[in-house]
Amino acid sequence: MLLFDPQNQDKAHVREMKLVLSDVDSGDDALPTDEEIAGWGLLEDDEGWMDVKFEDLERELRGKKGSISGADLEAESWTDKGAQDNLSADCLTVPKVPER
Repeated sequence: MLLFDPQNQDKAHVREMKLVLSDVDSGDDALPTDEEIAGWGLLEDDEGWMDVKFEDLERELRGKKGSISGADLEAESWTDKGAQDNLSADCLTVPKVPER
């Protein structure tokens, strides 16, 4: 559906998918076989990536780096005013729904 939808024809990811599929169809590229996929093995990820320090996350979102305390978090402002303006504008913009 996505590849043939007229509204998505000019999007980069749709063009890239079409190129990949045409390479597979023409034989230039091949998809991995079931045997190759079975040989990849399975990896168990630890759950350490889920340990989030929300103060650091807030600081990153505000444009600062490093660890801070909660009191410092409230006192800090954006370091890049342009980033703040862009994010604020993006959050307030409502995308237009195309008519059918």
